[in-house]
Amino acid sequence: QQIAPERMRLLTAEEAEGEARFLMREGEDIRPLAVGRLVTVRGADDYSELVTLDGNRLVQTRLAEFERMLDPARFVRVHRSAIVNLDRMVRAEPAGGGRLLIHLEAGPPVHASRAGAKALKDRTL
Repeated sequence: QQIAPERMRLLTAEEAEGEARFLMREGEDIRPLAVGRLVTVRGADDYSELVTLDGNRLVQTRLAEFERMLDPARFVRVHRSAIVNLDRMVRAEPAGGGRLLIHLEAGPPVHASRAGAKALKDRTL
């Protein structure tokens, strides 16, 4: 399901009663999206595609803005055009040249760059 591109904002913890949410415009409606249901954010110029457990949404927000809004303990930028939710990661496998292929609960696998693979490996126990 694609949503008309719109601006969005992150609710404070108090507004979301302890769970962070985005407010998103869907046509004339405004709906919350729980950040925990977010699997991947893929960037393309001024837009980002949100891959969630419930489907995909296109929003007019840059990937860099998402990177600032999302909790760095849960979300990692693994490529110049992708942020992944570590809570939704199933596994990562070597993809050659120091890169990784990250499999997630929803959506296609995400290719991690060498720097992104290092950022992910740095969190490994």
